[in-house]
Amino acid sequence: MTNATESYQTTAEVRERTAKQLFDINRVKREISDRAAEGYRDLRLMQAHPYDLSRSPQAFELEAWLEANQYRYVWTPTPPLADPLRSTFSEDYPELVIFW
Repeated sequence: MTNATESYQTTAEVRERTAKQLFDINRVKREISDRAAEGYRDLRLMQAHPYDLSRSPQAFELEAWLEANQYRYVWTPTPPLADPLRSTFSEDYPELVIFW
């Protein structure tokens, strides 16, 4: 394997693992219930890292579940937090916001 191939595979694995954790339907159900119990009408799935996970299979699965359960949702552009080790030219990444 080449270094580029290994780097790509590592990146893909990390993004997939992050998407599985972030878009886990059972976790999202609990978080919606918790937020609703506090009187809120929305839930933002905040990411620790600025990845675009909106096209991941896990995101599509969650979107299908949200639609089947009549939740509204939107992918909002989110600017990455300022980080002295990251370029200031980092692009916005989408985060999922769910409404009820």
